[in-house]
Amino acid sequence: MTSPSITYSVVIPCYRSHAWLGQLVERLEQVFHKIGESFEIILVNDASPDQTWTTIAHLATEHNSVHGIDLLFNVGQFRATLCGMEQARGRYVLTMDDDLQHPPEEIPLLINKMQQSPDCDCVIGAFPTPQQSAWRRWGSRFSQKLNAWFYGKPPELKLSAFRLMTRITAAAICAHGTIRPVIGPLLLKCTKRIVNVDVRHDPRPSGQSGYSLSKLVRAVIDYIVAGTTVPLKFFSALGLFVSSISCLLICYYLVMYLANEIREPGFTTLVLLVTFFGGTILLAVGTLGEYVIRVVQETSKSPRYIIRIDTKSDSDNPS
Repeated sequence: MTSPSITYSVVIPCYRSHAWLGQLVERLEQVFHKIGESFEIILVNDASPDQTWTTIAHLATEHNSVHGIDLLFNVGQFRATLCGMEQARGRYVLTMDDDLQHPPEEIPLLINKMQQSPDCDCVIGAFPTPQQSAWRRWGSRFSQKLNAWFYGKPPELKLSAFRLMTRITAAAICAHGTIRPVIGPLLLKCTKRIVNVDVRHDPRPSGQSGYSLSKLVRAVIDYIVAGTTVPLKFFSALGLFVSSISCLLICYYLVMYLANEIREPGFTTLVLLVTFFGGTILLAVGTLGEYVIRVVQETSKSPRYIIRIDTKSDSDNPS
């Protein structure tokens, strides 16, 4: 729901971040007060097991700009972000992480880029020097490749969670009712009018990223099967290719047999063929299984999230 008196809605999914949320809110308020635009800060607690919700509730009491949302169960970064986007009331929606790696002081760069590009639907912060571990940097680069291969992302465009978009773009993303949303591919589906601006990327103040290796692998799988049938088409093409090769191989061995050139059983050939076809079939079945799981999840109509507590209502006054 859009409020004409709110210009910017800042959406932040929160998980195990109670130690620095107060600092994040203060820095955000300083930035927007300097800009001189009305704003709201939507903090979505993704069922964090620590004191994150207690901190958010306290901040919502102390700061009129803070809108706190507590989710009933953990849904992950993407769905928590969509929850905040659906509650946003501003003409522009800005998303960012809760770990202070996206500096609030860089927000004016995104706003200026948006103002300089009137036809632009989304401005995304790009990090020339990302402050991440080696395997996180590899995962980010791989996800960029996946978005280019499967969703038509221009090679020069860099995706990140630090983004400023128009209200209509945010609404278009939220309109996709998939149970396992991935915001990057959804954004690319909704618009191609996306530009980058270089911003600073700070190190985390403490602790480690909430993305473990297993979660990163799961995220990569989500990127692949969330909105594309390319893997199924690949295995269909592979099946056609392998079948063609098999027919040629059968003809070859038949000719060799009729010419009395085969004198001993082809044990090695048999082992190679069984291994190759067995592995290909298992991989294809596993890929098909991922899509079947998605079909079951989508048809079961499970909720993407459930809000336990909302600290504000539509009647509250914005900053």
